[in-house]
Amino acid sequence: VIVESLLSGTPVLISNNTPWINLQNDFLGWDLSLSNSEEFEKVINDFQIKNNITELFNSRNQVRNSIIKRLSFDKVISDNLKLFN
Repeated sequence: VIVESLLSGTPVLISNNTPWINLQNDFLGWDLSLSNSEEFEKVINDFQIKNNITELFNSRNQVRNSIIKRLSFDKVISDNLKLFN
């Protein structure tokens, strides 16, 4: 679901307990600690404010381009295998 969202150009807001980390560096979304509910709330509120059509369109293109760069088959497999080791 995370990859599908990113490939459609939609940034994600997820826990930092997944292999998907440092999302903000690539403009893909946010990976935050579950213990910090205030930060989750701030991201959601900031995203709502940002929601004008031009910015949203540019953001979606940036998300799509960034996820395509980040996805390499070997890295995805390696990250997923780490979940079970």
